[in-house]
Amino acid sequence: MPVPQELVDLIVDDLEGDSSCLKSCCLAARTFVRPAQSHLFKQIKLHPPTPTGGDLRRFYATITVSPHIAAFVRDLRIMIEDPSEDFSHRSWVMTEESQQMLAHTLPLLKLKHISIVAETVSHGKWILPHRMEWGNLDDSLRSALANVFCSPTLESAQLKGLEIRSPRDLLSLFSESTGLNSLSITRVRFMRWDTWPDSEPWRPKLTSLFMSDFMCDDFSGHFINPQIDLSGLVTLTVASLTSLPWKKKLIELAACNRLKEMGMFYRLVQFRILSNTVPFRSIRMALWAVTFHTNGTIRSRAQKGNLIRRLSSAITGTPRQSQNCLSDPVTYEKFRMK
Repeated sequence: MPVPQELVDLIVDDLEGDSSCLKSCCLAARTFVRPAQSHLFKQIKLHPPTPTGGDLRRFYATITVSPHIAAFVRDLRIMIEDPSEDFSHRSWVMTEESQQMLAHTLPLLKLKHISIVAETVSHGKWILPHRMEWGNLDDSLRSALANVFCSPTLESAQLKGLEIRSPRDLLSLFSESTGLNSLSITRVRFMRWDTWPDSEPWRPKLTSLFMSDFMCDDFSGHFINPQIDLSGLVTLTVASLTSLPWKKKLIELAACNRLKEMGMFYRLVQFRILSNTVPFRSIRMALWAVTFHTNGTIRSRAQKGNLIRRLSSAITGTPRQSQNCLSDPVTYEKFRMK
């Protein structure tokens, strides 16, 4: 008597994360193949190619032979860092072969998450950044990526090391992404500074936003726009080496009743802990020569009711008391209100 498919699915689901067992399931019986493959190909990481081959070539060959596998991919991570010591050559993802394979592959995927990550590399005594140059991509690959970014199924995106014409062009990639709730943007370079028009809608309703201007152009202020709704943020992280008034305004815009986790990585900045109605669960900080001002007390919600806690350790004292804090810029201090 055959085993019901529902039971097979439950057995395979229980093996999620165990690639060795999942591969064995593919050899056990036909009824195990599809559910096992759905877990094996759920996340795909594309690293730079090696002399013996590459992730992109292998994955492209796999979906060419078995096209149904493409529909299982929910999380795609493109790693642009290159171990080569010759920094002058183009990144692997910018080669004609890679662009053609990606342009053919992306339309077949039903992604919920995409990461494009260009890490820094060591070159002698220098730390140098790799980037993906948006303007130099083939039209077919730019179109395929743009379709992924605006897909209603996309829930989160990470861009690190992108070079694009302007902040407006960057924001336009996600302007129609109604399902997007988590966005991370770091180490972005621009050629010009066109801003997002006040009259043009930007549809994502973010619950998590991470921005950093380390080793790149400052971008955070471009989220201060009447068309960009930050009222749904639960987690906000801003990392910056500059101290500008709009950064305080950005955090104030996001400080609604839903914001529970905030990361601040600042240098030489005066920061005011927001209002006494912000229900923070945690604050993460790496700060240099910072002056804090507590404005009232900070409310922290608990299952058994609302509790009022004051920040401890570096931020102490009565409401409305200023407190200077010096901390190691590499050390993150976490203040949790339980």
